[in-house]
Amino acid sequence: MKGMNRTVVVLGGTALIAFTAVGGAALRDWVDLGRRAEAEMPNFSGVGLVASTDANGASYTAGDYFYQLMRLLKREYVEPIPDDQKLASGAIRSMIGSLNDPKAMFLDKKQFASFQNARAGKYEGIGVEVVMVMRGAANKQAAKASDSEGALPEGTAEEALVSRVRVPRLMVSNVIPGSPAAKAGVKIGDVAYEIDSHWVVNTDLLIKFQKAQDDFKAKKITYSQLNLVRKEVRERTERALLPMRAMERLVTGTSGKVKVVWERGTEKRTTDLTKSVTAMSPMTVLPNGDLRLAFQKGADAWIAKELQGKTKVRIDLRNNTHGDFESLKAVLEKVAPKGTYGQFVTARGSEPTNLVVAKGNPAAPKYELLVDSSTRGVAEMFALALQSKGKATLVGSLTGGDRTLVDIVPLPDGSGYVLPIGEYQVNVTSTKVVMADKTEEVR
Repeated sequence: MKGMNRTVVVLGGTALIAFTAVGGAALRDWVDLGRRAEAEMPNFSGVGLVASTDANGASYTAGDYFYQLMRLLKREYVEPIPDDQKLASGAIRSMIGSLNDPKAMFLDKKQFASFQNARAGKYEGIGVEVVMVMRGAANKQAAKASDSEGALPEGTAEEALVSRVRVPRLMVSNVIPGSPAAKAGVKIGDVAYEIDSHWVVNTDLLIKFQKAQDDFKAKKITYSQLNLVRKEVRERTERALLPMRAMERLVTGTSGKVKVVWERGTEKRTTDLTKSVTAMSPMTVLPNGDLRLAFQKGADAWIAKELQGKTKVRIDLRNNTHGDFESLKAVLEKVAPKGTYGQFVTARGSEPTNLVVAKGNPAAPKYELLVDSSTRGVAEMFALALQSKGKATLVGSLTGGDRTLVDIVPLPDGSGYVLPIGEYQVNVTSTKVVMADKTEEVR
């Protein structure tokens, strides 16, 4: 798979809501490799802005077109534009947003710095990892966490509307031990509903308004009742916070307070939290002797030391969502014999890329891996990779379902973006998961 030479990790899901589309992937090359001389650029004078040909009908590349558009903005805009990079980053932001993929996201300078710190085990903000998921997935996850109903009934008009309106919800995928969030009782599956009195935008209000309109047309409610819903829509949208900005308030900053209203199933819960930095070690030896492994820099050295002289090791992979792919590969070299441990595939027909352990550990012990719905991303890959070779038994229900490989690309102004580039698969048709009371086959 091309493009895997840059830093890559797996995310539990995070993304932008849809922005206005700006086509043309060649803009990234313009940023990375530098502009072509203006004398080389075609003249699109008198041509519509959506065209990629000049007045004489000659065709040009997307990169030529975008650079010409930048020249037009700099020449015609009422204010001076001294920073080309600002225009380039804005275009990249829009292109990433136009993918409408919860796992693709553009991060500004502040967000990207916080994201990189978290990958290194230093969590800012309230000490959580969050993912952006569509409404049904978020409510199902919250329902599991609270044993209450949350998902929309299948086949309903509301479900159909949600499938068309792609606005993700902000859900907690991990709570860092010892963090402000952990001390306040925030749990995996909690959904951010309101932050500092700002409503976090989601599809619920749209569904409610659409239903009220339909009920009014069907004469099930009065005009006054419809107006009450309209009033609610107006009041909430006046103090609305987009999911990406809501995420920033939760996971950036090292001081200050934030008030969050969480949805947990059908209930709402308010927390007042003080931001700080919460550090997380690559590996922790728990009181019962189990190992808690985080896939971050240095994890391979830690686990290699802990494996010495052991024939069986128990590793806790629960609450494990934000791992680094390079760290996963390094850890596999220490814990598994050499061989191929699955592959990454795409839907565009490119050749799969194998996950290979080159040298490995020929004397690797057997593993028991504790997993649950909070085992996501590289932790889920790790569990499936070892299990596929018969090196590990999974204890718990592995239902995270996020095995996406993503490319992390820093930009010159300190911002960056995250782009899904592959999906992990193991070469097995089914796996066995050891439950507390039964063995469950997962296909």
